[in-house]
Amino acid sequence: MQVLGEPTLKQIARELVETVRRNVTIDWAERENVRAHLRRLVKRVLRRYGYPPDKQEKATETVLEQAALFAEGWAIGTGARLGARRIHPDPDNPSSLRW
Repeated sequence: MQVLGEPTLKQIARELVETVRRNVTIDWAERENVRAHLRRLVKRVLRRYGYPPDKQEKATETVLEQAALFAEGWAIGTGARLGARRIHPDPDNPSSLRW
């Protein structure tokens, strides 16, 4: 995207990571309403920076695909939201979650 320039693209990337990280939940990949919410947030960021409308859908899908690679670590490592409660990994059993 030469139109936006590298500094703007870096800022978009930073804001997208922060937005997705703040809004990811432990079950986001299974819940369509959560994925829809994340898509809206991503598109909002792209529009704010003047990202070309004809490229927003592809960029949104790319962001969500990349988020899927990182989100499990974000959700477990930072205590993802599940309703109003936070979940935390059990230090004796990293694959399980406890309240």
